[in-house]
Amino acid sequence: MDVRRDGKAGGKSGFAGELDLMATPHADEALCRKYGRKVHAVPFTAATDDQGRLVEFAIQMNALGPDLGTARTTWHKVDGQTSPLKPRNVEPAGDVLALLKALES
Repeated sequence: MDVRRDGKAGGKSGFAGELDLMATPHADEALCRKYGRKVHAVPFTAATDDQGRLVEFAIQMNALGPDLGTARTTWHKVDGQTSPLKPRNVEPAGDVLALLKALES
């Protein structure tokens, strides 16, 4: 992964870089065959608040294919306790837990 500072706006520090999706546990050769060498440098942006806490992370999956869009996560109220509830009749698209585990490593 390559990361660089990408300015500061609205009290947030910005970062940008590239992720190697082949370094994730669920990547395989089929992914590489489908999207080629692009899987080794998928662009992302991130933002931290004025205390250095991650508040936004976006992976530009459309760099692999225009139909993939952007995978974006934002965090609000990072300094307080929350009680998240799963929305009714909604299932996450894809393997969200695997994506989060891959980002931890």
